[in-house]
Amino acid sequence: MKTFAYTYDLNYLYMYTERFASSSNTQYWWFYIDRNFNGIMESGEPILCINWKGSNGSTGHSLYAYNPSNPSGDPLVDLNGYADGYTLPGTLTYVKYIESLSGGSSSGLEMECRISWSDIEATAGSPLKFHISSSNSTNLPSQIDDNMGRPGGGAGSTGYADLLWTSNNSKIAVLSTVNFYHILCNLGNVEDTFDFSYTSTGDFAPLSIDYYEDSNSNGTFDLEDQILNDSDNDSFIDSGNLLPKGCIRLFAVISIPSNVSNSDISNVTIKATSSYNANVYKNILDVITINQNAQDTDGDGLTDEQELQIGSNPNDSDSDDDGDGLMNFLDSNENIPNLLRNDITTSLSSYNPSQIFVNYPNDPSLDKFGPVPDGICHEGEGNLLYQNGSEDDDDFYAYHINSPYIDPDENVLTDNSRPLVFYQLDCQNCIIFLTKENGKIKITY
Repeated sequence: MKTFAYTYDLNYLYMYTERFASSSNTQYWWFYIDRNFNGIMESGEPILCINWKGSNGSTGHSLYAYNPSNPSGDPLVDLNGYADGYTLPGTLTYVKYIESLSGGSSSGLEMECRISWSDIEATAGSPLKFHISSSNSTNLPSQIDDNMGRPGGGAGSTGYADLLWTSNNSKIAVLSTVNFYHILCNLGNVEDTFDFSYTSTGDFAPLSIDYYEDSNSNGTFDLEDQILNDSDNDSFIDSGNLLPKGCIRLFAVISIPSNVSNSDISNVTIKATSSYNANVYKNILDVITINQNAQDTDGDGLTDEQELQIGSNPNDSDSDDDGDGLMNFLDSNENIPNLLRNDITTSLSSYNPSQIFVNYPNDPSLDKFGPVPDGICHEGEGNLLYQNGSEDDDDFYAYHINSPYIDPDENVLTDNSRPLVFYQLDCQNCIIFLTKENGKIKITY
């Protein structure tokens, strides 16, 4: 056994294998599938058997069920964590014949096979762990000839990590602390915890950063918000465990040293790193500008002068009821989060160009996760389409499905007279996601 690879679609899990030497004899390949992703083959979990005839490339697909040697289940790896060279001790029960295909190559070295998600009894794309064995007969486990796992020798896995971490912010600091509002979502297919770390450049470095969950989802830092800690004891403050498609709204509360001067700037990069795969992470940038002479009566991070210029109340800190960064007096609907105009340019790199994620915190059953739509505004979808203004600039232009008479050449990035308007859906406290593909940006909530 030399190589294993996999891919999947909505109907099947597809597998590719390669062996070192060709054989004209019939050989059996066994794919032990840990469908609940706990690292243990338990009673009844599926095994795909491929009857591979090297002489003509035919591949018979059969389904078996696992009977563990230990009543609580058998681990996919040995005591040292290796699947390579380790034979699972359980026996098999025949379930059914699935199909016959011609999955073998003419060289007899390569073979492709598949199993439907319905036969696995799992949702398409669900994370799986696996162990691969080969034999010359169906008398298992005594006749197993070889075993294989992932690179490094452990059990194979279809689990992956991904995240959304938004968005960049800038604030003037008047007091000794300043808070920034962010949203973190688990876009992987496994449960994950995301560690926070930071670096800074500029005139000063933060004394520290504390992270608070926006426990009441009101977008305002208040006494109800709970401080986050190191939930998995790895020396990093983290998000806590997030289920796939799960999100957390939080505040990064940055403490400022006392020896700063007016106009000092600190560029603080906050990194969120997957605990499942430390190679998966994303950064956001919070920019702090010091103005000790300014007044911020309500402590909302906007100076009184700024609030008077834009028409908000400098004595009212609860001016962003839906926590979208857009104050109520500018918000087309103060109970439904909108996306700030400047996020379009500052956060594009944070979004996956091949998929969208729609999250309804009040009713997770409505969550949607899938391919980027066709880029066309359909009535009632609540979408805005942005299209590149020209090939030599980075401007994006809006087409509002609920305002079809807006001039398509209107540049909303520089039109600060009003916020972006979304087609209103019954979507209380939704999170809005941005995707870009082929020069188009899709905003979906």
